Amino acid sequence: LTIYKLLSGKTQEECVANFEGKGYGQFKAELAETVIEFLEPFQQKISAIDDASLNEILKKGAERAREIASKTLSDVYKRIGLK
Repeated sequence: LTIYKLLSGKTQEECVANFEGKGYGQFKAELAETVIEFLEPFQQKISAIDDASLNEILKKGAERAREIASKTLSDVYKRIGLK
């Protein structure tokens, strides 16, 4: 119910009222539809990016993550006396 609430933008009360008296099967179907609707724009954006561009974006992200992790790991080593 929390996932449905967050993705649909409805309040907790609206969600509860919407599914009151309905079976679990109806809830699952509506939740699946809500998740699909929420993810569609992301899927469209990703599919619009060619593989080479996507790989470059991922490569840059990985490099940035390595930089941050390296600094953090260095700090940890210093603090525990390994450097």
